[in-house]
Amino acid sequence: MRFLLSTVLLTLSLLACDAATVGVRLPQGGPDAVQPDELHRLLWTLTDPRLGGRVPGSSGASRVAAEVAKRFQKLHLEPAFGESFRHDLGPARGELVCGIRPGGGQGAVTVAALDPGIGILSAVPIAGLIGLVKAFDGPEERDRAYAFCLLPEAGGLEGYLTWPPTPVDQTARFYILGSLTGPELQASPGPDLAGIHTKILHTGPLASSMGDDMGKVDFEALAVQVKTAYSTVSEGR
Repeated sequence: MRFLLSTVLLTLSLLACDAATVGVRLPQGGPDAVQPDELHRLLWTLTDPRLGGRVPGSSGASRVAAEVAKRFQKLHLEPAFGESFRHDLGPARGELVCGIRPGGGQGAVTVAALDPGIGILSAVPIAGLIGLVKAFDGPEERDRAYAFCLLPEAGGLEGYLTWPPTPVDQTARFYILGSLTGPELQASPGPDLAGIHTKILHTGPLASSMGDDMGKVDFEALAVQVKTAYSTVSEGR
């Protein structure tokens, strides 16, 4: 009897503890998962001078692809290319990095960030993409699959059509993340991809005063734009 009582008390105490305290990580998800400080750290990691740049085919670009793949795995996405999140498009062309969040039988949704491989602020959409994946990392069941992709700007969309993470003819919506540092998120028509009408989620041209200076990015505002993108994508707007 004493042993049974001790077991019950121990179980109750563990249930009362924060999951992280006992080494259990539960998916959180939702817009509140997007935090300005984390976006700041992400952007720094993706543009660390020690990488040597992100030019397609360079060692720096390979390290960025590996970092994004690691984040996708940590956030419970499934690899899009067999057992890998990465697919090399060939010398000097860069890599596709895609992960899938499985869902129901309705048409899939793809969200992509295009990387030109040059510049600090051009990596903002990549940080936004990872923040968006975190927002989708929840325990709820979804009625469709979601694919999240980092694509090299030169040839990445063509590479996507050749190596799609979900069948092209079953893709209902395709969003491309653009600039996210302005005051208001808007959706503009993007390129047509084999019959898929894409939308670019962006905040317009970068302010001329920003240059390529990470120190001028308002990360609180950036977090708001990523949260707005989450609502837009999840609600199908």
